[in-house]
Amino acid sequence: MAVAYSNKRIIVEPETPTPTPTPTPTETETPTETETPTETETPTETPTEPVE
Repeated sequence: MAVAYSNKRIIVEPETPTPTPTPTPTETETPTETETPTETETPTETPTEPVE
């Protein structure tokens, strides 16, 4: 896109390796595990049946 900037971007390319750590945000996916607790809700239903 910025071909004209490519001349200056070449110097920035070496720095790009630093941005690579950005993938670390993938760890944010771990919070998705919070959904697993929803499974605990199913077990709570089973105790309700015995109550009957």
